[in-house]
Amino acid sequence: EWKPTPEYSKLRRFRTMPTLFDQLVKWGIPVEKEQRICGTFAVFDFESLQKKENLPNSTTSTSYVNRQVAFCYSINSTVPGHDKPFCVRDEDSEWLIQKFVEDLLNISEAASALERRRMRSIFERLDEKIVECDIMEEETDDEALLAYYDLQRKSYERLRGRLEHRCDQLVVYSYNGS
Repeated sequence: EWKPTPEYSKLRRFRTMPTLFDQLVKWGIPVEKEQRICGTFAVFDFESLQKKENLPNSTTSTSYVNRQVAFCYSINSTVPGHDKPFCVRDEDSEWLIQKFVEDLLNISEAASALERRRMRSIFERLDEKIVECDIMEEETDDEALLAYYDLQRKSYERLRGRLEHRCDQLVVYSYNGS
């Protein structure tokens, strides 16, 4: 029976990956505690009926008993301007699902704008760092320094892109979902 050696165990130890905010701090960008916590989310619930009409043909491995047909959904969120719960009902389940996606996208856009305002100080600091790298590149002729500042600028741009991506994400929970 094989047993790991102590050297092998040291190499395979579980380590958590640094978060975006850990990386920002490492690169000299201050992050407030409140900025690390996601401030917005949405919760939804769908209700459906079970109908026996328009069922697909049963196969040797699957028997269709009923079809789930959505007839209403409700959404509530913590996003200002979208923080009143609402319910939408309709017999056309395809339209209902399309409307559900549109409603979540509207909430997500408002949440993104709010998150970008909350992260403004970080965005401004990243932009300053990117400009600093550009200035340093213009002031030097040394190939090694040019490569170094280019690499630094790309790292700040990558961090900025990751922060933009994070701001554009809305946490969505399903009530009683599976």
